[in-house]
Amino acid sequence: MLGGPFKPDWGDDGNVWEAWRRTCSPDSSARRLFSSLRSSGNIQVKNHLATKEVTPGSDFSFVKETSVNEDYCKTPYAHYNQGHFFSDWRSIPVLYPVFSPAKAKGFMDIRIPSHYYYGSTKRYTYGWDSVNLELKEVDPMEVAWEEKIDKIFWRGATTGGGSHPPGFAPQYQRHRFLRMASDKSNATKVITFADPPTSGAFWSAAAVPIASLNADIMDTAFVKAVSAASYPGGQKALEADHRFGDSVPLGRHWAYKYLVDLDGMSYSGRFMSFLASDSVPIKSTVYEEFFTDWIQPW
Repeated sequence: MLGGPFKPDWGDDGNVWEAWRRTCSPDSSARRLFSSLRSSGNIQVKNHLATKEVTPGSDFSFVKETSVNEDYCKTPYAHYNQGHFFSDWRSIPVLYPVFSPAKAKGFMDIRIPSHYYYGSTKRYTYGWDSVNLELKEVDPMEVAWEEKIDKIFWRGATTGGGSHPPGFAPQYQRHRFLRMASDKSNATKVITFADPPTSGAFWSAAAVPIASLNADIMDTAFVKAVSAASYPGGQKALEADHRFGDSVPLGRHWAYKYLVDLDGMSYSGRFMSFLASDSVPIKSTVYEEFFTDWIQPW
């Protein structure tokens, strides 16, 4: 394979999932073909927060691990929810040294720090002054915590997977997140709150319409449609199903208390800048980077 021409894309020769599942144990569900072909329309998305009965205060339980720890060998049907498995880029099924800024389970890439973290740019670097070409300890657009907007903020493109095979884009992580964050249905969510507001000793719970809750705590939108043709129904359907907004400079993120960081076509290059800010990053990824073994959840 390495001695002749190498095809960079899958074409008609298979896909990432079919190659990836062969890294699982022979007795695993992923190696049993009927399991891996389960209908994607019947998938129950795992709710990491529903670990116990909702009681006053129970919403304040945060997930300490990312999706890196998902075991797709045991639950192969869950792979439909990660665009990583639908990449157009061919994997190399032999032992060959590949240096990568990120890798998922089942891959043997040698992890190295991303160029996004070394080469300062206005799109990915906290405190970068693109006029004077210098790095400042505090970003000029930083906002004191007490003055930050009390919302969860996210902006990004419609990346999140490839189109091989096509038709699975609605289940990619960014698309699912955005639909949940902009849900305008009549369903309700039990939330907890301090009662009275200035007290931390007494808590109450109330059922709140998800539409009202999202409007109150979420500010999320796509800013760019990438490979819109891979979404069922094309650009028109993509815009109908998801909220689109204007692009914002990186510094605009610091105006918000909570910043969601989601995989795109691969790992997100913004995580280090989010960590450097005075906002709180909320990370969701299936990739391991060079710092994955070191970083601690707060």
